[in-house]
Amino acid sequence: MAKVTIEPVSRIVLGLVIIIIVVILVILLLVMLAAVLLRPLLDRYNRPADIKKAKELGDELASSKGKTFVAVVAHPDDAEWWAGGTLGLLASKGNKVVLVVGTSGEKGANVNGLNKIREQKQLEAAKIQGYSKVVFLRHPDRGLSEAPHLTEEIVKVFDQYKPDAVFTFDIAKEGPVYHHADHEAAGKAAWAAGPKYKKGLIYYLIHTSAPNTIVDFEPVKEKKGKALSIVTSYGQNALWMRFLRPVVRSSANRNNDQWYGGRNTFTEVGVQYGEVFRKVSS
Repeated sequence: MAKVTIEPVSRIVLGLVIIIIVVILVILLLVMLAAVLLRPLLDRYNRPADIKKAKELGDELASSKGKTFVAVVAHPDDAEWWAGGTLGLLASKGNKVVLVVGTSGEKGANVNGLNKIREQKQLEAAKIQGYSKVVFLRHPDRGLSEAPHLTEEIVKVFDQYKPDAVFTFDIAKEGPVYHHADHEAAGKAAWAAGPKYKKGLIYYLIHTSAPNTIVDFEPVKEKKGKALSIVTSYGQNALWMRFLRPVVRSSANRNNDQWYGGRNTFTEVGVQYGEVFRKVSS
């Protein structure tokens, strides 16, 4: 039987491949470890100074009926991640919920036609959530800050649907760790559009470091989980989303396979499934 030998060059290539695989595995493990270690820090930033008062404000919001809420975000999946429980809860009580999406998230993964895929998934999630309308502005992904007429477009949406309150990103007191230029652009434009539509418009700001409102979304938690699973299952990026789960899970649901995105637990006021916002007026 002939003896198989490996040429020196082949050995070098094989060695490099093994090293690359090991490095990738180590990086993934470090990401998972960092996510777990960061959880307490994020929990601290997501805790309102006055838990009881924040719960009262959240209950007031959750009891809304016959009102119109507009959510202005940057990508398909932003709304479900940060405020899907609250928006779904509001829609379930007969309120009109209009979602404005600045980009179609075409750079979220290396997938052909991803913009259309993500828009379709956002529409599917919106149907589950009970949204009244989804408005796609279709600006370039990772280029929303350069959209010249973004504020004017949002003013037109406000004029058409006449919101009682707006959900968007907090730009004045942004939350820690994850800062995205598109998110900041969406929040900035939505905030600038408020006074042009109506003075004193109420805002519920997401990804904030100074929350003052807690909404208990437990009644619609499965709806939020299903919608979020749909909008985040669009290709290669879904794998990376799995490594983010330890960041957004509280200790109360780390053994639960259901993924709820942004979720906080406040046992002192009986909230196991909470979303937090900073309530302000323009």
